[in-house]
Amino acid sequence: MNRLAERGARCSLSSIILEHKYPVLPPEYLFILELEQDEYFPFLAADEVPLLIRQAMQKGHTAAKQWGCEKSFSGMINLLLKEGLTVRFKEVHGEIPSIRAEYDRKQHRISIYRSSVSQIRQLFQDMNLSVPDKDLYLLHLVHEWFHHLEETKVGRTDYALPRATVKQKGPFALRKPLKRLREIAAHTFTQNALNLAWSPLLLDYLLLYRGKGWSMGQIRKTFKKDKERIRSMYDVEQTDNDSDD
Repeated sequence: MNRLAERGARCSLSSIILEHKYPVLPPEYLFILELEQDEYFPFLAADEVPLLIRQAMQKGHTAAKQWGCEKSFSGMINLLLKEGLTVRFKEVHGEIPSIRAEYDRKQHRISIYRSSVSQIRQLFQDMNLSVPDKDLYLLHLVHEWFHHLEETKVGRTDYALPRATVKQKGPFALRKPLKRLREIAAHTFTQNALNLAWSPLLLDYLLLYRGKGWSMGQIRKTFKKDKERIRSMYDVEQTDNDSDD
């Protein structure tokens, strides 16, 4: 058997259907899980959550139409360099190994961690698929490119959308931006820019649970519980692929 056969069929990210192998959650549910991790989420009313999710997704979708045209690794690198950004490829984040990539506004730098690329490569290899590493690096670059666009072209998502009221005294209110909305917009931007059938955020959850040694059954059960809880708490629109499998 040759090396290509051992690694699986070569394919592009846009052709991959994750649900052929793994349990999945639709983006809207994943994004609610993301927003629930924001430090100011407890100050939101339940009816505010779906609207914030939709607004953040629209921000990413709109930006992808205007700025998400570059779909090759070399083209993206050239674009970033023209924007005055430095791109670094490092083995692993020194303090938080789970970080996959990051954008440094002050240093005009994007850092991509090879440990993340290796994890995602293995996830796809377990589907008997071989995705070029350049495509996996591109997946990270596009996400961080959006954060650069937030700072330079389209405005920060958390500043543009409604904030959480953490304190109210008469007519005066202290409102804080919800930073997790930036990630929701960035994941939506990346999915749209690369024509993916799934949200990149789904990879984070699959890798998290696989890293804990969970079986497919355990992951599927957890996703089902998350879906049921979210449906009971929020007005979430259901899509065609929003099933309870």
